[in-house]
Amino acid sequence: MEENQNTDINQTQQLHYWGNTPEEEYYTLQNIKSTKSFFTSPRGLSLFTKSWLPKNISSPNYKGIIFMVHGYGNDISWIFQETPIFLAKNGFACFALDIEGHGLSQEVSKELYQKAKSKDKTIKIYDGMVHSLLFGETDENVEIVRNDMLAWLNDRS
Repeated sequence: MEENQNTDINQTQQLHYWGNTPEEEYYTLQNIKSTKSFFTSPRGLSLFTKSWLPKNISSPNYKGIIFMVHGYGNDISWIFQETPIFLAKNGFACFALDIEGHGLSQEVSKELYQKAKSKDKTIKIYDGMVHSLLFGETDENVEIVRNDMLAWLNDRS
């Protein structure tokens, strides 16, 4: 009985959000290509970057170029990839990076956080700007938002 429980646990652990298919093989099946790299920021920190590109389209023939930024509780390695993969499959070149202190990027010193403290906690919402409504939502809601985003992007590309 104990052996079966261990087997079940191992089968539920996934390497990627799409399962255990190796990254390059999965991207090929999705008809996209991806690259990973690091660059050094002006402050000397090593930041991880990644691209998701349509496989059969090259610059300047992309429908558009999109730079995506993850939230503060996330990085670009896991579920975040669903959206740039979706967009790349639809002709858009997508780029993202792990911001300082997240994912594979180098951490920020605590001194920076002390210097960045502010009493002003206001936020301004700009009309016409898209905000994140993808994570924590049902698959149906995510699909609605992604298709709306794709329609908006297609109208402007």
